Amino acid sequence: MEEIYAGGTLVVWAGITEDGQLAINGQDLGGHPFSDEYEYFIRIAPEHWPLVRRALAGGEEDDIVEITVANGTRLVEAGEVTWLKAHGVPHSFDTW
Repeated sequence: MEEIYAGGTLVVWAGITEDGQLAINGQDLGGHPFSDEYEYFIRIAPEHWPLVRRALAGGEEDDIVEITVANGTRLVEAGEVTWLKAHGVPHSFDTW
């Protein structure tokens, strides 16, 4: 996993899961009102990567992790789930 954002109490990483999905994982150590720690896990299946690349003004051959890392601040500041929904990118979201 590569760090894509670090600010305040929040750190976010991106990488590829063992089953081949794009993973965006975040950990907030103090910024959530109901818990001392908040973690979230976003998964995007490979068939939806073209939507991500296009929304980030990338090309078909751009490495999905590299383009996500390069745009990490943009994604996190927009809110990753909000950004994905705005661009019609199917994804899963879990918290812990």
